[in-house]
Amino acid sequence: MKKGANFTICHADESWHCSDGLLYDLSVYDHLHYFNIDVSEYGENGCTGVAVAPPTTDFDFH
Repeated sequence: MKKGANFTICHADESWHCSDGLLYDLSVYDHLHYFNIDVSEYGENGCTGVAVAPPTTDFDFH
């Protein structure tokens, strides 16, 4: 997810009418990076500052 990305606010828990009803095309890269921040590097830095993720490479794990 990046700044300006579309999002939906779900008012129920995991519901088929909200998040459970969506199909996502996600990758390992998506799991390790939020808002273009490398989650591991951010944690290693004590959850301070900004660890900007490198640009997406040509490989894509699904």
